[in-house]
Parts: sequence; C-alpha cells; structure tokens
Amino acid sequence: MEATKNIKKTIEQLEQCLSEQRLAEALRLLPILADKLQQGAMASKADEIKLVYEQMLLFVLKGTADAQREQIFRQLMQKAYALFDDLCEVYCMQNTTFFDCRSNRQTHSLSVCLERLQAAQDRVSLNGLLNEAFADVNTHTPTANLAKQQTDLYYSVFFTSHFYENEAQQLSAFITDESNDVACRSVAVTALMMSALRYFQQEKMLLLFSLAGNRTDSIRQRALVAVVLLLLRYNNRLSCYEKVQNALQNFAADTEAVRELEQVLCHLIRTGETELINQKIKEDLLPDMMRVTPTLNDKWRDAKEKDTDEETAMDEALELFDEIGLTEKLEQLNEMQREGSDVNMSAFSELKSFPFFDESFNWFLPFSSKNEAVKSLFEGNNEFMSLLMSIDTMCDSDKYSFCFILQQLPASQIDFMKQGFKAQIEDVNDRMQTDARLTFLLQTNNYVQCLYRFYKLFPQKMSYNPFVHLGELSGVNALWQLLGDKGQLSVADFYFSRKMYAEALTVYERANVSESADTTLLRKLAYAHQRVGEWRKALELYTKIDLLMPEQKWILRQMALCHKNCGEGEQALSCYRRLLQLAPDDNKIQMSFATCLYEQKKYAEALEVYFKINYFNPDNENVLRAIAWCAFLCGKTEQSETYFSKIPTANLVAIDYLRWAFVAFSQNNLDKASTLFRQAYLCDKQSFWSNFESVAALLKESLSTKEMLWNLTEYVNLLIYK
Repeated sequence: MEATKNIKKTIEQLEQCLSEQRLAEALRLLPILADKLQQGAMASKADEIKLVYEQMLLFVLKGTADAQREQIFRQLMQKAYALFDDLCEVYCMQNTTFFDCRSNRQTHSLSVCLERLQAAQDRVSLNGLLNEAFADVNTHTPTANLAKQQTDLYYSVFFTSHFYENEAQQLSAFITDESNDVACRSVAVTALMMSALRYFQQEKMLLLFSLAGNRTDSIRQRALVAVVLLLLRYNNRLSCYEKVQNALQNFAADTEAVRELEQVLCHLIRTGETELINQKIKEDLLPDMMRVTPTLNDKWRDAKEKDTDEETAMDEALELFDEIGLTEKLEQLNEMQREGSDVNMSAFSELKSFPFFDESFNWFLPFSSKNEAVKSLFEGNNEFMSLLMSIDTMCDSDKYSFCFILQQLPASQIDFMKQGFKAQIEDVNDRMQTDARLTFLLQTNNYVQCLYRFYKLFPQKMSYNPFVHLGELSGVNALWQLLGDKGQLSVADFYFSRKMYAEALTVYERANVSESADTTLLRKLAYAHQRVGEWRKALELYTKIDLLMPEQKWILRQMALCHKNCGEGEQALSCYRRLLQLAPDDNKIQMSFATCLYEQKKYAEALEVYFKINYFNPDNENVLRAIAWCAFLCGKTEQSETYFSKIPTANLVAIDYLRWAFVAFSQNNLDKASTLFRQAYLCDKQSFWSNFESVAALLKESLSTKEMLWNLTEYVNLLIYK
C-alpha cells in the first residue's frame, strides 16, 4: 500500500513537471518511476532523452545559434510525455480492474477486427437479399456473428495504445462510410475517445477532430464530446504538438462546429448538477411518493373494479398529488428535465445490474427495437412502446434498462405507465416539431448522460474519469480559444445561470468583460465576484455601473452590501439613503437601512427607523425583535420589555430569551432573568455561551463594573446546570 502511494506521488510530481515544461526535473523523475515499476528498459529511454537535452543546453550555453532549438525541445517534450504515458499504462494495468479483460478481449489487431466486421456485414447483407429472393427458404441471418465482431472492434479500439501503419486511416474509413451500420460506427467513436483519454496519441486526437465535422449526427455528437474531454484531459501538453495546434485552428474556422461545440460544453457542465438532483429526489420527492403509493394503488384498483375510465382515475390521482404538494415538486422536476438536467439518474442507477450491462460496449449502444435483448417487446403493432422509445429525454442506456423492467411487469402496470408517460411523449414530440435543432441537442445531451452513467456506475472503474475533472474546464485555454469571445460569453452566461459563479467569473475575465461598457455584462461579472466573496472587486464594478447608469436600485443595494462586507459602514449608509430617496416606502430597504445603522452602533437612529416600519407592519416579528433590543441598548428598558412581550411565546427563539433575560436582569428582576436564561440554554445549548458572550460584549458599558459581569456569568453558569 505504501509503495502504491509513493508511485502515485511520483506520477503526480512528473505530471506537474511536464505540464510546466520543467523537462530537466521530469527527466530526473522518469527513471525513478521506471525503477519503482520495474521497467528497466524505460529507465534507459529516459537516460537517452536526458543525454540529448544536455547536448542541446550545452549549445545554448556556448551561444551557438540553432534555428531548430525550439523544435528539438518540442520533440524532447513529446518523447518525455510518451515515456510518461507508457509508465502510467503499466501502473494502470497493475492497479485497474478494467484491464483484467484486456487479454481476453484484444485478441486481434485493429486491422483484423475491421476485416472480420466487414465480412460479417457482407454476409448479413447477402442473407437479406437471399431472403427477399427466396421467401420460402429458411435462411438463417448470421446476426450473432455480426454482433460479436462489432463488440470485438469496440474493445480493439479501446485497448489500442498506438495506431500502427495505416490503422488510423482504416478506422476513419470505416466510421465515415455511411453504408456501415451507424450504431457500430457511433460506438467506435466512443471507443476511440476512451482510448485517447486512456493513452495519448496525436493521431487519435486528429481523427476525432476530423469526425467532429461528420454529416451523421450521432458520429458528430460523439466526436464533439470527445473534443471537449480531450482538451480537458491534455490541456497542459497540447502546445507540444504542432499538428494538433493546426487542427484546432482549422476547427475554429468552422463556425457551425464551434457553435455545436458550445452546446456540447453546456451539456457537460450540466452534469455537475446530477448528484444534487439525485439527492433532492431521494430526500424530498421519493418519501412523498412512498407515502402516496398505497392510496394510489387502492384508487387504481377501485377504478378497475368499478370500470371507471382511465382519465377519471388519473384526475383523482392528480388531486391526491396536489394535496401533499407533490404536483409542484413534479412540475419543478419536469421543468428541469425540459432544460436538459439529468433527472433520471436517480431512478435508473438501480437498473444497471442486468447482464446486458456487463459489457461496457452496451452502455454506449444507440437504442434499437431490433436489438435481440429487447425486440420481443416490440413484436406486433405496439404503438405505446414505439412512442415511448422515441422520447429523447430518456437516454439510450436508460431505455434499455426500462425495457428490461417492462419485460418483468404485468400488463396492468404497463397500462398505468402509459398514462404517466403520455403527457411527456406529447410534450417532447410537440417541441421537436417546432424546433428543428431540438432533436440534435437532445440526442447530444442523452449521449452525455450515457457517458456519465458509465463512468459513475460501471463496476470496473477507468483509470481516468473526465466527469471528476469538469470543474477544471474554465482553465482549458485551447477550448476557450476555439469558442472565441461570443462563445465564451455564452458559456459564461450558462455557468452564471447554473449559479456556478467561480467558473463564470473565470470565463468572463477571459473575455475581458471588466473593460466592457455593457452594463448587463458588468452586472453579471460584479455579482459573480460578490458571490465568491471578492467584495472589493465587485464594489469597483458596481461603482462603474453606477456611473454609467445612476440611481439603479438593485445596483445601490449590492453596493451597500459590498461596502458593509468591506467594513465601510458609512458608505453603506450613504447607499441606503440614496435608495430611500428612490423608494421611501420600501420596507425591505428601510429594514436594511435600520440594520446597517444598528451595526454601526447608531441605536437611536436605528430605533427610529424600526418604529416607522412597525407603524405600517405591526405584526412583523423581526421588527418587534429589533425594536425590543434597540430600545434596551438605548436605555429604554420598559419599552424593551413591552416589545419583547408582544412576540408570541411560541415563536420566541434562543436569542430572544437571552436578550430578554438581560433586560430583566437590568430591571433587577432576578427571578424572571433566571427563568429566561435557563429557557435560552434549553433552546440552544450548543450556542448558548457564544451568544451570551456576544450579547454581554454590547452591554459592558451598561453593567456597572466588570465584577458585576463576572458575577452574572458565574450565576448563569450555576443556574443552567441545575
């Protein structure tokens, strides 16, 4: 265990050195890592690279002019990275369970797999023609062999570290040939991406970049996802590869591809919400569903017995949902789903234990009703199943899971599901008819969800999980250069809309928003600074907006808040006074103003404002609390007592009892003070003493001596533990 930790630490150090192009230090660490992994030949390769690097540095120190020096350094970096990759591959093979199946799966080269797959496809096509020509002949279609060859190709691509000779061209020809099965071509793109994520090779990246412009939607979608994830994975090394840099420049010139890349990026960013949604469903929605299920089953059974129509039964169910607030929660969930959020992960994560999902190949397989595993459900004219499987808000992986569940359910429960999915089917179909781009976007999002499920749920974990690193996207230089200023702002706005303020801030700053005169952008940038606690930077931007568009209430409020957090109470009060000139009767502004006065220890002025608020809102308990306490701090103990007594006893909290206890103590009413102190302790034992100290600190001047405060503290200490 200790040895493994040391190896991981060395790998991390090496990766850092290479990313910062500290080649000399990397060449010192590479032989050390090779020795730890017992790879003597690789240690020798590191020494060879080191010797060339030494010679190059000697030429530099002697002042020898060398026009090729930069290119040589880049080549040395590539060799160092390649050696690092080989060593990481060895480490992963020794420590990652997924590689256990490598020897069983990768039995043939990529070229052989492509040849066998082509032969299997030709055989299936020939048998199809024979069946058409001789309808009375029982000709067996060799689909089982075809499925095996497709799976073999997937594993061959996935486990390929290096493309040799013309293998990359062969794979490209297969994927781009529209006569080949689109599902197999699509899965091959995923295998290529995962191969590239596992082991870097320039040719893999170049092929995926070229596929991002393919005419077939599923090919293009998967390649675009691959582009984002590969740029994330290899952000720090791309400058070493001139061909990759050229490919990125060509990609940036394709405006349509860049626009789609922007959308793909947003889909990937959205996966960061999935765990929060799962938690909300499990802790909030499911308990309500469990509570209502028995009643719902009774209603459904009664409806069947009384021959009530399905519509009436469904109306009764919806009324039951309304009663417990479930309808609103479901509507929120549906709205999130319409926006593209993954609300199905929670339900379908438990349905990936079917044998079908033992093969990683199947996690990425586009859904097909002709698949041997599910085709029995679609026999006959099953309109419901056909419609259900056309819903693009359910990813392909989940569709297979859903079919496996349906195979185990009685017809009555399937009838109930028809009603539940009817509205969703109609909603999606209507939107798809009105928006030609929606299908592409939904399918792309669904593929991202399939990927997320695989990396999250597949038992044999990958050595690299891109979804763990999506928080680093805002630092991927090549990605943002591809998107340009317009794309950057669009994605920054998306981050902002998802309340991912730190990431939004990074991208806004990349686009130099702070230099803009666009007040909408400046406002977002300022608010992002504010939400990450950079109050001074936020204040500077709000001040700039205030100069461009003075007397904006929202801006003045944020300026006041920033001034307060910067310790500038007087400036905050100035902002509130300007606000009150704009909206003199706004209770929220008045409350904020009074609170700011209180924090500045201007108790008398604060009390005056609180009284004004109380006049128009006599039942506002927060105002009653504020008046009671401010009155006491102003020496008006009787008035304080009066207002504390106006707060309903049931609504008194620990701090109320504590403050009221000090009021009673100042009136020499020790019996009442003792009762209130004890009640405050019982309400919040954990925070009692910290609250006591903070209140006492405000009253040091009103307590006659430090000795009196000490005696009170001791007395309360004895009192609460009686």
